[in-house]
Amino acid sequence: MATQQANATQFANDCISAASQLRTLLDTFGQLQARQAAHDFVTTLNNQPTYAVNADGSQGGTDGTPNTAHPIVGIGVAAADLSAFIGYGVNDLVSFLTGAGTPGYTDRRTAIGKLLG
Repeated sequence: MATQQANATQFANDCISAASQLRTLLDTFGQLQARQAAHDFVTTLNNQPTYAVNADGSQGGTDGTPNTAHPIVGIGVAAADLSAFIGYGVNDLVSFLTGAGTPGYTDRRTAIGKLLG
């Protein structure tokens, strides 16, 4: 049976591993956020050709005009879903971890950096 100290050591190592993964995600999401800000890919995706989905789930005909609720040709995911991910997934995660827009909260990236050295 592991001792409390051994369990605490394992827990600390698990926290450090999770912080490392989080820092990698923050770097990746930060790069995505910067690319979106520089190029406005959301608008481009909103205007790409889309297609209807048949009742059996197969690809239907191409829409006459882009429909952000339909999958994008060549991507298979709707622009609305990608936009939601960029807004909520990318921007909100980066803001949360950097403390942006959260008065009184420290930069969580700094805390992660201190933990990882």
